Amino acid sequence: MLAHASQVLRELGHLFLAGQVHQAGVQAKGFAKGLVPSRDCKACGANFTPEHGASLFCSERCARRAVRAIRKPRNRALKFGVAYEPISPVRVCERDGWRCQLCGIATPRRLRGTNEPNAPEIDHIVPVSLGGGHVWSNVQCACRACNGRKGATVQGQMRLAV
Repeated sequence: MLAHASQVLRELGHLFLAGQVHQAGVQAKGFAKGLVPSRDCKACGANFTPEHGASLFCSERCARRAVRAIRKPRNRALKFGVAYEPISPVRVCERDGWRCQLCGIATPRRLRGTNEPNAPEIDHIVPVSLGGGHVWSNVQCACRACNGRKGATVQGQMRLAV
């Protein structure tokens, strides 16, 4: 499991740790300065033009958020001794149609990371603290209000393994 998580961290590209940029084996390929095409930030989705061809994030803040988004759930899964898979919150919400799986309200992508009651969040159907794994079949999109109300209880529909 840890080897897989390390591989995901390496694939994130440039990591900004301890104030230094570390490359993960990604090199700019033939782009002259100023001719690097713009792209979307892997963390926030904002369009930006990188200073060099290999950057995946628009800022140091986004790079740190991306690394934390992987490390925090992995460390919790290790702490509670449950299964772990790297999970993209955006992909979970896309899978669930950007709707709360508990109340059915729309959870727009633009509200991610806000304190709005209908902001989309990832919810563990069986909480990690109660033995539920951090795996695709145990997560669902939930609005912030329902996720907070649910807390560490078991609610929601378990997904069928495909």
